[in-house]
Amino acid sequence: MEELGLGYDTLREINPKLIYSSISGYGTTGPKAKAAGYDVIAAAESGFMSITGEPDGPPMKTGVAICDIMTGLHAAIGILASLYSRDGGPDGARRSGQKVESSLFESALSLSFNVGSSFLNSGEEAQRWGTSHPSIVPYQAFEAQDGYMIIGTTNNRQFEKLCKTLELEELKLDSRFGTNSQRVKNRVELIEILGERLKSRPASEWVEKLNDLGLPCSRVNSIQEAFQQPQTHARRMIQEMDCDHSSSGKIHLIGTPIKLSESPLTIRSAPPALSEHTKEILSDLEYTDEQVHQLAKDSVI
Repeated sequence: MEELGLGYDTLREINPKLIYSSISGYGTTGPKAKAAGYDVIAAAESGFMSITGEPDGPPMKTGVAICDIMTGLHAAIGILASLYSRDGGPDGARRSGQKVESSLFESALSLSFNVGSSFLNSGEEAQRWGTSHPSIVPYQAFEAQDGYMIIGTTNNRQFEKLCKTLELEELKLDSRFGTNSQRVKNRVELIEILGERLKSRPASEWVEKLNDLGLPCSRVNSIQEAFQQPQTHARRMIQEMDCDHSSSGKIHLIGTPIKLSESPLTIRSAPPALSEHTKEILSDLEYTDEQVHQLAKDSVI
């Protein structure tokens, strides 16, 4: 943007109250400040991929571009914080605008959360755990008769309920599995026993039984199944909108996960088609109709 004369230092001279968001691969300082960045590159370089995947498998990327998504989210949070600071803040003092920086690399690094903090304080290298948990057992995916399901038991009472439901009550009396620390120590043996039992019935049957007892569990849904389930519709997570460039005249969008009690969030417009608003934007920049027409004729827009 600096090369185009639209950098922060240039624009703040025109408007000192400007809040300017800058998103990059690595940030504006450091040895990689000028390097290009993509989601999967940031995930690799930040170590995020190294802790994603099965223990005996290769490093994996996530199913969505999580580094891209989190960088945009961090930028939005930074913009909101800057608006709050500029327009009064906690002390009521009005301030000038500021530059908001977020980068793919820093966002990916921050995603390590407790894993990264553990390394910084212990010096021990992190490892991949697949769907399981390093310090809670059982807490992972299991294969049922018709697909996969997730079970999370975080205390002894939940483990006892799980054993009863699976008709494996002898496990409660087994000294290898009496406490969570013992279950972690004997993880392989316990997971093998539970896994064999869970394969005997459909995931939906196990989930219903376990949910009736208040145990956290779920079938591993496909995307189609996730959008078809009643909870998705109850929370209005599918929105239908008019859309001129859709063949049906309608478009379906994922709803907002944030619900405000007094000022509900709404999706005000459908995603634009390519160049849909080019003329309006150029008009706002005081281009004449003739200039816009010439740009189109020259295949610039």
